[in-house]
Amino acid sequence: MPDVRRSDLVRQGAGRYTGVTKEFNINLACGNMPRVTVKFNGDKMPGIASEDVLVNKLSGNDNIGIQLFYKNNAMKIGENIELLSAAADSENLKFNAYYYYKGGAVQSGPIKSQTEFTFTYE
Repeated sequence: MPDVRRSDLVRQGAGRYTGVTKEFNINLACGNMPRVTVKFNGDKMPGIASEDVLVNKLSGNDNIGIQLFYKNNAMKIGENIELLSAAADSENLKFNAYYYYKGGAVQSGPIKSQTEFTFTYE
């Protein structure tokens, strides 16, 4: 993730911080036009009702997490989410990662979140 100033994060207020993002791509090779779903697993940030924010694994910034998006939709952690109803032979899926600020105290320092993802083809 790109660096962000603590003051900018706090000034925007609680929620997804849109000042910086990190795009990442996942390329799929599919046959027979399958329906494609993805499931992101990881530790969720407590106190967030939407259940779509990955917790910071490093101590010191419990109010900052990472939120993943696909086509402007937040990826709920632990749920199967349909990405494609009929995939082409080759698909390039573009995701974005954002900082998420829960509100409260923030200090300077690194943020680390971790997720494992599983694709299902039907």
